[in-house]
Amino acid sequence: MELLNIKCITAKDGNETFEVNGYLLHSKYNPLREAESLIKKEINKQYINVIFGYGRGYLANALVKEKISNEKILFIEPITTFDKYNTKQYDIVFGNNLDEIQEAIDGKLRFFSRKINVICAPNYDKIFSSLYVNVLKKVKDIQSLNVVYNNTVRDLSVTWQENSIRNMLPTYINGSLKVLEKFYDCPVVVASGGPSLTKQLNTLKGIRKNVILIAAGSTVNTLMTHNIEPNYIITIDGSEINFESHFKDLKVKSAELMYASTSHYKIQQNFKNRQYAFLDTRENKYKEHVNKTLGIELPNILGGGSVANFALSIARYLSTGPIALIGQDLAYTEGKTHAEGNKNLKAADSAFLAFQGAFEIEGYYGDKVMTDYSLFSMKESFEEIMKQIEDPNTIFNCTEGGVKIVNIQQKSFGQFCRQFVDRSCEVKLYNAKENKKDLAKYISSAREEIRIYKNIILELKLAQKALEKNTLTTEFAPSILKTLDEVDIKVAKLMKKVVMERINDPITLDVMTNYEAKGEETPEQTYQRVFEQNRELYDRLCKATEQSIQYTQDTIREAEKLMGE
Repeated sequence: MELLNIKCITAKDGNETFEVNGYLLHSKYNPLREAESLIKKEINKQYINVIFGYGRGYLANALVKEKISNEKILFIEPITTFDKYNTKQYDIVFGNNLDEIQEAIDGKLRFFSRKINVICAPNYDKIFSSLYVNVLKKVKDIQSLNVVYNNTVRDLSVTWQENSIRNMLPTYINGSLKVLEKFYDCPVVVASGGPSLTKQLNTLKGIRKNVILIAAGSTVNTLMTHNIEPNYIITIDGSEINFESHFKDLKVKSAELMYASTSHYKIQQNFKNRQYAFLDTRENKYKEHVNKTLGIELPNILGGGSVANFALSIARYLSTGPIALIGQDLAYTEGKTHAEGNKNLKAADSAFLAFQGAFEIEGYYGDKVMTDYSLFSMKESFEEIMKQIEDPNTIFNCTEGGVKIVNIQQKSFGQFCRQFVDRSCEVKLYNAKENKKDLAKYISSAREEIRIYKNIILELKLAQKALEKNTLTTEFAPSILKTLDEVDIKVAKLMKKVVMERINDPITLDVMTNYEAKGEETPEQTYQRVFEQNRELYDRLCKATEQSIQYTQDTIREAEKLMGE
């Protein structure tokens, strides 16, 4: 930050104001009245208000006068010496660290909200123009990414629930990725399906037996088209189209499968070779459940929005050796969406880019390339992984195209192979022992889960009846509140014994965000809003539980079928 010339001046009303580089931060007549006027005009009580500029704290005083909650306010103050005026009434980020600013904004937003209102204090945009532009861009990125996350949760929650339950059977039969933890010390190549993959395939063929090759999801089709079979295929995508398009007719000889609990269950059902299960880092409840009910410990793998994010973390989980990323464009390189041979390949023409909301970003070579917010979220996930991963200095982006991924070293794939790959040393793969599982034990465990689900439904039905019995129009009768509280406590305890987080996520999103007060309400309006909120909660939880019973019954039938073979 450039050197600042800060002068303290006494305003006409006797209060302090400041002049910074010739610009006033507050009125030279009445700073308090100016602050109150700005807050009344600009504040949005339904949004998170990010205020660029704290100064002497007059805006904070105005917010207190308007009774604005700390939950709705975040100040950004570039001048760190103004910390002495901090009254601790509102959260403030001092300085110009964009990572800290993003973390603070994310901390304010709940349920993937994009409701952010930016207010600029007087002249801060002139004094700190570059930082202000970057803050606005960061807010736009957060909003766009939250749209992606929100849509993903809503679109895939039921699919994730079905896959989570139906993948318990293959997990019970095949076991955990944990057996491969640090098993290798050789180089690992992670192949993703970006357009730049094609130019690396000839080099890859030459070192194929000397490295562990991991295919990220549908990339396996491109590799197989060029007669390159990976050692491991990773899948996290829970959509049926992923199974139909990329795995249903997949023919591999020895490649093995690594899958997340969200991966479409038919992929695991149809895959004939060895399989290994793992979990996202957010799946701690599922992890505890699988450990308790099946006696299997699954590793949590740091990932993101792309199977390639998980593939990088898994590569490090498997091997202490160097890692090369190829085909990791995260951009529409040369006007293409994917590498040749990928069934998702499309032309990324101007109409396509406009539809995707594509934008320019720094490329691998310092050039400009086109990406979109879905791909951008994957780039951010890589950068987050690199902050936490072991031995990041042995990881290289060898894509030679696409976006520049910050904090991953760039190296040509040829250089990587010459430096790290010993062509005289063939990698020996982990050889698993056959381990027959007692399917009757699994069926017994699944039936116990159905019993718990049915108890949840009984409690929810009790709450639904209690709601309908309430005859008051401005509040719930004490007996009704007592019943609802008891139901909530019992349901919370029962939910801990089964797996319902995924299918409950959009219910929580809607119930917590769609019923905020829109302003001043009469007692009748408040009661009706809360009544509808509770009714939607119990109705949707009941349906979600019924769906979970159906999925569990499906796994029992599948296990019984396997027992009969």
